[in-house]
Amino acid sequence: MSTNTELLRPVTQITIRDILTRPLFQHVSLIGNDKSLTRPVSWVHIMEVTQVKELLNGNELILTTGIGWHDDETLSYTFLQQLIESNASGLCIELGTYTSSLPESMINLAKEHDFPLILFHEEVRYIDITQDLHSFFINHYHYMLKEIENVSTALNECLLNGKGLFALLKEFHRLTSLHVFFVPIQGDSYFFPPLSTKQQQNFINEWINKQSSLPACSSLCKPVTILGHHFADLIFYSPGKKITEFNELAADRCATAAAQEVMRTVYIEERKRYEEEAWVHDWLQGAHDEEELTTKLMELHPGVSFTEGSICVIDKTSIQVNQQSFESYFIQKSMVARAYFEAKKILFIPAILQNFIVYVLINTAGNPTVSFPQRVYECYKKLQKTEQEGQAKMYEQLAFGKFVTSSRDIQKSFCTAKETLRIQQKIGPMNIPFYENLHIYRSILQMDERGELDDFINEYLGPLLFESSDKSRVLLQTLQTYLSCLGAKQETASSLFIVRQTLYNRLEKIEELLGHDILENPKRLSLEMALYAYEYRFGSFNLNNK
Repeated sequence: MSTNTELLRPVTQITIRDILTRPLFQHVSLIGNDKSLTRPVSWVHIMEVTQVKELLNGNELILTTGIGWHDDETLSYTFLQQLIESNASGLCIELGTYTSSLPESMINLAKEHDFPLILFHEEVRYIDITQDLHSFFINHYHYMLKEIENVSTALNECLLNGKGLFALLKEFHRLTSLHVFFVPIQGDSYFFPPLSTKQQQNFINEWINKQSSLPACSSLCKPVTILGHHFADLIFYSPGKKITEFNELAADRCATAAAQEVMRTVYIEERKRYEEEAWVHDWLQGAHDEEELTTKLMELHPGVSFTEGSICVIDKTSIQVNQQSFESYFIQKSMVARAYFEAKKILFIPAILQNFIVYVLINTAGNPTVSFPQRVYECYKKLQKTEQEGQAKMYEQLAFGKFVTSSRDIQKSFCTAKETLRIQQKIGPMNIPFYENLHIYRSILQMDERGELDDFINEYLGPLLFESSDKSRVLLQTLQTYLSCLGAKQETASSLFIVRQTLYNRLEKIEELLGHDILENPKRLSLEMALYAYEYRFGSFNLNNK
């Protein structure tokens, strides 16, 4: 079969109408209407018990002789009610052996719910019926799988021809007659059959606001997921008809093909951007004046003017990816990061330097309700959640530089981002890794660079450091907690999970070594800074001692 030139044969759900065409159903009578004939059937069961609600999955045709309820009208009514509530397809009853007629209440209930009652007026072998119908279902299912494979083949051919997403959706519609809408988180939507611009906008607004007017039974949605990130929704619609199992399976194939096409397109676009934006290297080194930067930004990103920006840096050497795979890894990470940042109205420009990965972030929101730093932070938290166990980590220690309002100051943001990274490498990951949140560590970093840090630590904490290692760390932790609690002893003891007498003993030893003026400024401020400097140099001394 040539899937490019031939339409698939229609694959419809088996219904009661189809069942009645089988040879063993030639002499039955039906209590039902046209609507009851459209009820779908997926399997057949022989059932003589009267409590059936927990035994059915839905869409089963039930065969019975009525032996369990034939002489009890209330029981027969309850039995049928359970079948209807369980979404059974219909009920076949053999008349004669155990029941000669049906109660009027049972017939009325069936009619009320368009539930078909199929009556055999002579003895039948239910085993013959089940064998026949099981073969019928299995053959139908095999045929459906064959046609699904034909859909997959046609979609794969479309992908290989490189005709794009719209052509893929058009081919899917041709094969299945389903309407299909592609609604991305960011970017252009596609509709096939095409809709007017106004209809498209109305549909997108409804979809975003979760107010779609499409009937639930005639539509379904499949997410388009790339690298674990939700890029788009594919909505399928069958006008005037219910979504079938075949529709569901075909929609899965279409979503997979669409994800492959979007992945290919986005990857190519991301690679092209990466190659075009080598000029960022010069920008970070301060090689462009403001006019040149404005011109370059407008050339590559029309409509973008620099109002606020920041640099994010990542230590490239800490990422455990081999050199041959690194560029592909970087581009894939950039694809997901771009989606997050651009959704928050932030222009995202990635670059690779010798030792760093750099993200240039530029605010593009006109009058945002959420500040630029807050939106950057929200994206940072999302990026952290994309890290998976067993894979190379990229966002464990990333750092943001100073937020600047001039494109000429991007170099300053780059330098402060590297400072933020160096401090994190000393003290561990920060909850909010922004340069503005470094506070006292900025002074500590300057002292370290001037070679004055060790002398400063020894000058204020030296006597504590000469104690034994464990005792020293206990005293350091106690001093830090005592100062942070502003000398409140009850609060300090509670924070350290110790009794007050133990705290008194520790404070007595600390004051013996450092003096009785540890709560007096400026000594208190100097001690606090020395404690931060100690953690910066040697790591945390918190032991959670009790």
